[in-house]
Parts: sequence; C-alpha cells; structure tokens
Amino acid sequence: MRLVFRKEHLAEVPSGVSWQGLSGIYRETVVSRSPETLKVSMKLTARPWLDLGVGTVEDGPAKFRVTVRAAGHKEEQTLLERTVTKPQRWEDALVDLAPLRGAM
Repeated sequence: MRLVFRKEHLAEVPSGVSWQGLSGIYRETVVSRSPETLKVSMKLTARPWLDLGVGTVEDGPAKFRVTVRAAGHKEEQTLLERTVTKPQRWEDALVDLAPLRGAM
C-alpha cells in the first residue's frame, strides 16, 4: 500500500476539462495552475452571458481574471477580476457579454 497525500494527488491532475469538487460540490471545471493562462475562441450568441464559478484548493489567495480581445484587435478588456481567499469553496460570477456582441 502507498499513501498519496493531497499535494501529490493534485500535482497529477492535468490542466484541462474535468470534474472537480470543492467541499463535496462537484462541477465540470477547467483546471489550471497559477500562473497558467487559458485561451478560448468563441462566437457570441444573441444574449451572451458568462456563468462561472471560481475556487481553489490551496490555503493562500488565488486571483482569477477574465479578459477578452475582439478579433483583429491588440488590446484586451478585463471583464472580471476576483481574488479567492477561502479554499474549498466555489464563488459564482456572472458576466454580461452583450456589450461585446458584434465585436467578437
């Protein structure tokens, strides 16, 4: 038998889409590690919203930032910045993307 500690287990979880739980509440997530950056290309629907939950398993603070860059533009616009200070807890965030419709 081999004992696997939490830190070792978490180091083996690859970045990307998976099911992860915080305090027993499981969600389909995009796993990443600081200071990793994830980029996603998308087309916006007629009434676009970004509905997400952020959280961390670490005891220290973790900062999350959502930025967008319209096709053909160099500048990014920050839509959300959130610092999570309590581990093992989801913090929900809703971002209205309607002002970006037509620019993406």
